[in-house]
Amino acid sequence: MKIIIKKSIFLIVFILLNLLNLIKGQGGLTFFSGGNFNVLGLLPLNTIIAINVPNVQCISNDQLSIEGIEVGYGGSTNITLDILAPITLTNDLDINYNNTVYFNIPPGGLGIMDDHVDVSSINLNQQTSKMINMGSMSGKNSSISIKGGYLNNKNKLNMKSILNTGGSFITDSSSQTSLANFQSIGGDNFIQGEVIFAASDDTYSLLLSTQSHSTLYNAQASSSLKDFKISTASTFNMESSYFSMNRIDQDQGSVSLQDHSTITLSAKSGLDLFNFGLSIKDSTAFNVSSSTITTDSNLRVLSNANLLLKEESSLISSSPMLIRNSATVNINSKSIVESKILFLAEESNVNVDDSILTVGYSSNDRGGSSNSSDSSSTTPTPSNPGIIIKSPIKSLLTLSSSSPSSSSSSSLSLGVGNFMGLSDKSILSINNSSKLNVKGLFALLNDTKMSVDSSSVLIEKTLYTFNNGTISSFNSTFNISDTFDVNDESKFYFIDSNLAIEGSFKINSDKKVSRQFINSDVKVDGKFLNFGTIQFNGSRFDLNRNFTSIGLVNSNASNIKVNNGQFNVLGYYNGESDEINLTNGQMQIGPKSNFKCSGCSITSIGNIRQAKSSTLKLFDSTFNNNGVGIVEISGDLILDESSKIFNSGTGEFILQANINLEQQTSAIIENNGTFKIIDNGENNNNTYLNVNFQNRGDLSVSQNSVFQKLSQYNGAILSLINNVQIHSNSTIDLEGGSIVGMGLLNTTINNQAGTIGDKSITKLDITGNYTQGIGGTIIVTIDSINELSTFNIQESVNILGGNLIIRLNKQMVQDKSNQGQSMSVMTSNQEMNANFNTIQFKTYDPSSGEETDENDDCKYQTKQTKSTFAVLLGSDCDTTTDEGGLTTPQIIGIAFAGFGVILVASLITTYFVFQKYRYSENSIKLKKWVLKFKV
Repeated sequence: MKIIIKKSIFLIVFILLNLLNLIKGQGGLTFFSGGNFNVLGLLPLNTIIAINVPNVQCISNDQLSIEGIEVGYGGSTNITLDILAPITLTNDLDINYNNTVYFNIPPGGLGIMDDHVDVSSINLNQQTSKMINMGSMSGKNSSISIKGGYLNNKNKLNMKSILNTGGSFITDSSSQTSLANFQSIGGDNFIQGEVIFAASDDTYSLLLSTQSHSTLYNAQASSSLKDFKISTASTFNMESSYFSMNRIDQDQGSVSLQDHSTITLSAKSGLDLFNFGLSIKDSTAFNVSSSTITTDSNLRVLSNANLLLKEESSLISSSPMLIRNSATVNINSKSIVESKILFLAEESNVNVDDSILTVGYSSNDRGGSSNSSDSSSTTPTPSNPGIIIKSPIKSLLTLSSSSPSSSSSSSLSLGVGNFMGLSDKSILSINNSSKLNVKGLFALLNDTKMSVDSSSVLIEKTLYTFNNGTISSFNSTFNISDTFDVNDESKFYFIDSNLAIEGSFKINSDKKVSRQFINSDVKVDGKFLNFGTIQFNGSRFDLNRNFTSIGLVNSNASNIKVNNGQFNVLGYYNGESDEINLTNGQMQIGPKSNFKCSGCSITSIGNIRQAKSSTLKLFDSTFNNNGVGIVEISGDLILDESSKIFNSGTGEFILQANINLEQQTSAIIENNGTFKIIDNGENNNNTYLNVNFQNRGDLSVSQNSVFQKLSQYNGAILSLINNVQIHSNSTIDLEGGSIVGMGLLNTTINNQAGTIGDKSITKLDITGNYTQGIGGTIIVTIDSINELSTFNIQESVNILGGNLIIRLNKQMVQDKSNQGQSMSVMTSNQEMNANFNTIQFKTYDPSSGEETDENDDCKYQTKQTKSTFAVLLGSDCDTTTDEGGLTTPQIIGIAFAGFGVILVASLITTYFVFQKYRYSENSIKLKKWVLKFKV
């Protein structure tokens, strides 16, 4: 009992002592020297408590409503104020110097309302000022100003605003922080736990400026504030944190990173932007490492800013991404970037290294708004893959490039659904097993450069280049689903690369700039159109439709394969050591075009057509036509001594122009198929073939032709049509085959194993000599007395063997009115020596063509004079007289029998006379005569 009384007396004394420490009036400034604030409940509302005694501890464990509190009044330090209950201040709570205020208000109990800290502003005024929240601190209308002090939230903090100007703001890992407004101007912030930035209107923002340093560490942050700005060389780091900024169903927000600031995301951090435009500019660095950024709104990297993604980071954007004003984006070490539209302008750079860059809609598309006027009309569907070009692409790119760099999204309303573009000296680099996927249109404009090294590029629509745009590919793969369209002075270099184009390949400019394929593979399923200059070096070109070059093609050690369609040279083609294969389709050399190939091989199974007034030059090259197609040469064909043309197969080689030599040497044409020399319709007198023509097939000549050398081999046919003239500068050697038709051979014929004539009527005029060996054959076909084969040789005929086959119309032979007719089949202006090994007569049925060998020497005879060789048509040897008397053989037999009787009688008579007068002078003479007769 005594103890209780003593404690009560002590308490009364303590209260009285505290009251004595107050100079109490009608409100205003009230000084407090320490202790419990419970006794202050009687103070007027306009009271300002000033704690001016150093090294004291003050406690407020009852609800307090006054004007303000100043901790460390007059410079007092080491003061501690514990606030354990709700507090309402119409003015400020000032924490000065090295003093500390603890908020340790429990989350419930004591009748605490939601807003139990109603303070105009809590001010930490010096570097050593401290405020620590240990409990639940809620003041939705209250602000905290950190003017250099230290604020640590260890539990729950729900305030309207924090302004950190040179101080420190720290939250613990288990804390919860909710703010409507946060500004750090030169302050340091280290935030853990859960952080929410939200407000009921758009007057509040999230601002880090003036070399402010902020870190989210193992934090979960979200914001719906309209603006988030990091500026003036500030830093913002996210480590193992997630930050979601969401303004769905609200006006679009803005995230602006600027003024040489540095932003870092690392250790699997995530930044999600929903209806927030992101702008990185003014030499700001945004570094993303092993982390993820997703956005459904426009993203801009501007004015020397640098965006770096590395170590398997990702940036996913379902809206446009603009990189301009010397900005740089680096995508490294297996990172991924996806954007609906990507546009580079004004000397910007994108570098992709061992990573993937995808432009166009993806599975990650959240369908957010980009505030583009045409966003609804460009949503991809199976029938609309996302490309709607509302204006010419060149104007479209120029408009986009010149748009002001503002935070609004109107500058990216490009009129396309999925789009990537480079402009104004920008650079895109794709390196080290990276991937670029553009799910729409891709364009390079105004001195831009795209470099791809050991990587792959997929463009699902058209790739455009304008105004000196340059594409360089090294050991990489390009796949273009639509068109590769090259314009103006744009260039490209594909080195050790693969280019596959499902659509068309167009070089629309005639500028003589470098466009090269070096040791690369090119496959075009659609049309290739070249108005300019293109070079192949050690490359392979696989064409499935049309290759049309109106400009210049320079090719070296390359392979061009035409599977279908046409390979059209309508300008100039200069090839060296090339291989051109037409497996199908057609190769065409157009009017006034020039095709030159040295050390080349051209193989055609399809069709080749060379137009008039064009030139085809083949030096040290081979030309093989071995298919079912047709080769038509209507322009000049120029060869050198090492060139060869091979014609075989079931197709045709049609020559309507000259074959000339580069020098006075000889090239070879070997014909194993059908080779036709026809009139070109220009009334030229002769077609010149200044080559060694080796005919092993069917050579048909209907145009006067001049051969340097013509040789016939086994199985070959030389057909002269319509009295054509063939001139040869050397002897035509027949090592086999035949010469048929009607015309003039202005040369010497050496027939050692060939045939002159056939089953049709052959009429040949030979201006030189005709020589035939034992392997040679002449076939004469006589259809009637006046229709027969004739061979007129102006010089000598020297037939040293061989065969003569004379074919006679069976009906003509049976016509008795023709008996006794002599038909001249060979004439010579010089002495004729015609010694055939065999002469074979045949008759043929003109209706069925059936032939029958004839051996009747009476009926079929030949007659040779000095300059003529003729066929005599006699009567049958076994024909009887009209009176039915003896046959001719019988008459001849009787005549020979009578002559034998007379001869025997004469010999007997002579014997007897000789015996009688053998020693007389006359007998001696008779004896000499008999001996002479015996001899």
